[in-house]
Order: sequence, then structure tokens, then C-alpha cells
Amino acid sequence: MHWYQVKLTSRARTHSCEAQICRPENIDEIPKVLEQVGKNGIIARGMGNSYADQTLNNGGAVMVFDHLDRIRSFDENTGELVCEPGITIGKISEIFYKRGFMFPVVA
Repeated sequence: MHWYQVKLTSRARTHSCEAQICRPENIDEIPKVLEQVGKNGIIARGMGNSYADQTLNNGGAVMVFDHLDRIRSFDENTGELVCEPGITIGKISEIFYKRGFMFPVVA
């Protein structure tokens, strides 16, 4: 697991911070990441597209999930989807709309 010092910004670029980030390649790496966290803690970051609550942790650590974007399972009968935290709602819609599934807010 590699850590990188980067400047993160909010979607509107109104807020920013300097933080150490890491990008786990698989779910099994997450406990190892949590063991390495310092006194300023860690925050989980998805795609960084939130309009309100920025995933910024100035001087701390940020775990970015963009590499964890796989679907683990899907039950066609119940519609239950288990996926990793880095998959986007857009990607889920693209895959499952063709199969007759869509989010209730879209219908």
C-alpha cells in the first residue's frame, strides 16, 4: 500500500486540503490501511462529487475507493446488489437498466 501527499478539492473547488491518500486495490487491504492511520484519523472518499459534505481531512489521511469498483453479487429475484464502494451510481444504472432494474428516484 502506497501513501501519497496530495491536494484535494471539493467539487466546487471552494474548499481544499493537503492530505495523505491511499487507494486500496482490494477489500482485504482496508484493515491494513486502518492500522497505519495516524492521530489525525482517516476519512473515506468516493468520487469526490458531493455538493455539501466535503471528504477532506486536512493534515490527515484519506482512503480513496475508485479502484474498488466491482460488483460482488446480484440477486435477480430480490434486486439486492452487493458491490464495492468505488462503483458509481451511473455505472450501476448503465449495467442494470438493460436488465429491467432502476433506482426508485429515476422511475
